Amino acid sequence: MDRSWMYCSRNNMVFKGVKNFLNFAFNNGSSSGMILCPCRDYGNGICRTRDDVEAHLLWRGFKPRYFHWTAHGETSFKNDIESNSLIADDVNDEMEGLLNDAFGFESNTTDEREEINKPNTDAVKFYKLISDSQ
Repeated sequence: MDRSWMYCSRNNMVFKGVKNFLNFAFNNGSSSGMILCPCRDYGNGICRTRDDVEAHLLWRGFKPRYFHWTAHGETSFKNDIESNSLIADDVNDEMEGLLNDAFGFESNTTDEREEINKPNTDAVKFYKLISDSQ
């Protein structure tokens, strides 16, 4: 499935793509009428309604590099763009190894990348409590 629309400027293709994403996410990864919001600000850390997620995605855009919709029910991996980013990650890993060998330089960028991509569990718990109380 083509996902190049995810990072285009706001146009009809983006509106249509966001609608397709929402249909997919609510059919495959919805819990109690809400999904994790993959916008730049929330980055899959907070559950929101369909209307809220749509507004956030149209105004804020998707979080960077979210081509494989794992937080929204996607399990298969068939995206060339994601494959290319995995190759880039391998090159970065090799570069870090070379720098470490040459200069004794150890980088923790992989750990930092993993930390950035983790959802904020406290926020998820908080919004679940709010949702449950309604």
